[in-house]
Amino acid sequence: MPLQKLPTLEDFKELTGRTGLLSKLKTKNDLDQIFNALRLAQNPSMESYRKVVQACIAWLNVNTEARKSYEKVKTLLALANDYYIRTAELKYLNTQKESGNAVPIAPKPNLPFGRQLLEKKGGVARDVPRMGNQMSAGLGSEMQSRHWGPHVIQKIQPAYDRYKNQGGKLSIGAFADHIFLPNSEDDPNGKYLTGGRGTQNYGALKKEISEGVKYCTPEELKRFAVNVTNGALRGADNQPYDTQEKETHFSHKGWAIYVLGFDNNLYSNTHIVNIFHHSSFFGGGPVQCGGELCCYNGKLKYITNKTGHYRSSPKEFYRLLTFLKYHGVDLETVLACNNVDNFEWYTAQSMFEAQGNTPQGKAPESRGPIRL
Repeated sequence: MPLQKLPTLEDFKELTGRTGLLSKLKTKNDLDQIFNALRLAQNPSMESYRKVVQACIAWLNVNTEARKSYEKVKTLLALANDYYIRTAELKYLNTQKESGNAVPIAPKPNLPFGRQLLEKKGGVARDVPRMGNQMSAGLGSEMQSRHWGPHVIQKIQPAYDRYKNQGGKLSIGAFADHIFLPNSEDDPNGKYLTGGRGTQNYGALKKEISEGVKYCTPEELKRFAVNVTNGALRGADNQPYDTQEKETHFSHKGWAIYVLGFDNNLYSNTHIVNIFHHSSFFGGGPVQCGGELCCYNGKLKYITNKTGHYRSSPKEFYRLLTFLKYHGVDLETVLACNNVDNFEWYTAQSMFEAQGNTPQGKAPESRGPIRL
């Protein structure tokens, strides 16, 4: 449907009673900022339409519906923003910065790591089951060059759905960059443009949307490597690995997230919502297992398979426990939890013996979330 024509400066002055004899009776000049913006919009451009949007919002925020011009300014705001969006579509339709559109996860071959550790049956060494190449439902988009955490998606998605329902043509990535972000900056409370999903902290939102969750390059990944030798954990700096100053959104202070990569190396870091996730280590690619761990001065204390991004089932957790045992970690001194819904903690050794499942016939060593 074609857009209604954007009023000229003279049109809008007439609509608001600022022409002829009526203008002499007006005692306020508070529409002048809007008039100046409309004067610029006589030369159509994204920036000139945005100036009109900004001027209208500034006026609406200090005036009430009792003003006769109130509805006229609201109508102008909506129309100017429509013009801004249409102009953005023309400019960015073929140069979209994508986000979403999941790429299928390629299967990984089974790895020989873990052979000889398990008991032999019939003289043949068995491999530890490998089930680590699946991700949570709805998060396959993390295979892209940029993705967002759930908190950012909750802000963007409703506004994008409205935009698409009205015939919008941009991808969600281009919409976020070129429409949602400017709207959020111009209307920080989300009262007029983003359906109540604006933000006062525009700088943080811009970083989260523009950059997405961090994806490590191979060189960057090395900084998060944790070497496990003779049962001791050491960071990339060769110092005893310690999580006392790290944090996760779920378990809070003293914890870190980890993944076991298909390179048979462990990686760990602080979890920062919308900035650094489990998927950050391998750029959204598959891993053998993911979760959270607590480590003091190189000694592993607690470990879970809690990750919202990867499906770390008992089979994956078993793979991780096998890795730790293979590298000399005394699993009798570590508490493990494979289900953070019930928070039952068992020795990692007993969970290893149960192949990552909850040990049968054994009472938990502890119950409930561990807050440090």
